Amino acid sequence: MCKVGEKVGPVLSKDEVFRRKLNGIVWENSLDPNAFELRWNRIIEEYGLGDNGWFRYLFESRTFWAPPYFHDDFMASLVRTASRSESQNSFFGSFSNGHCSLVEFLVHYNTAIGAQRHAQAKLNADYEACFPVLKTPLALERHAMAVYTISIFYYVQEEICSACFSCQVVSLTDIDGCVSYVIKDDRGLESIPSRYLLHRWTKGACLHPIFHIDSTLVDQSAKVENVRMLTNLMWSDIYACVGLADGNIDRLSQLRRVINEQRQIFLQDGSENGNGVAVGSKQSVINSFCGDVSMGSTVDVHDPVQAKNKGSGKRLKSARERAASKCAMQSRRCYTCDEYGHNSRTCPLNT
Repeated sequence: MCKVGEKVGPVLSKDEVFRRKLNGIVWENSLDPNAFELRWNRIIEEYGLGDNGWFRYLFESRTFWAPPYFHDDFMASLVRTASRSESQNSFFGSFSNGHCSLVEFLVHYNTAIGAQRHAQAKLNADYEACFPVLKTPLALERHAMAVYTISIFYYVQEEICSACFSCQVVSLTDIDGCVSYVIKDDRGLESIPSRYLLHRWTKGACLHPIFHIDSTLVDQSAKVENVRMLTNLMWSDIYACVGLADGNIDRLSQLRRVINEQRQIFLQDGSENGNGVAVGSKQSVINSFCGDVSMGSTVDVHDPVQAKNKGSGKRLKSARERAASKCAMQSRRCYTCDEYGHNSRTCPLNT
């Protein structure tokens, strides 16, 4: 849009009405592709820009820049590349500057990444220790609390409250001035459909135990959100049972017996393989690629190959360097007789 003034000529570049109409099309996010093309052609025809090659090029490549063609894609503000670039420059600029050497830059970069990871860990600790107050009795709100982060949950909670709890308008008819509404009770919806759950805003967005083995990608993050939630609930139940049994020997013995019985059941139902390695763990994946390596096997560790560092050996001099050295040695002047080729200690006059 910054190039419009130089592409349309001096007359249209000063026309505020033309600029307002064009910006109303380009920056309008509610338009669909058909409406965008219709309004674009209308402006081109109104102001006689049909023969302008730059506007024709823009319209031919409209699917690569016009916002109406990106409604179904999550862009994460990537369209606003300038603001994202300035944000990154501002963040890294607080740790480094343009006069740093390569080593200093790497050290500062690691410091910046460490700060980001610390902030992420703090946010994870905050939402794990926070239990927001629910405003409705709907199971939908409880599901949103379980999957979303705290900040995103408050947005979703506000939308749920403003949606009149569990009712929605299905249809509307107007007959002779009489408006009829059909309301549907949607109380049976207990969870947010998976197609509406954007992984970026969930609690498990950073939980990706992905690693490479022999250039093969192994991904174990398919059910990590549910596993994490169930694990937290399980620990909560265990702590509650221990609290109820505290001080009572019979209850503590019974709780310990139940846990040991369940552990024996898990050991027998194939949750671990024959070597005591849990199925699905990283060690089991490594064994599947590299084979089972016994802990008692002998591993011979040889001395590493010695590397020649700087100054560890003699450098071969070129003929030019040897000649220059010889010339420097022959040009030494004696301070006793002012002759060249020897010094005062070897001077013939020094008897």
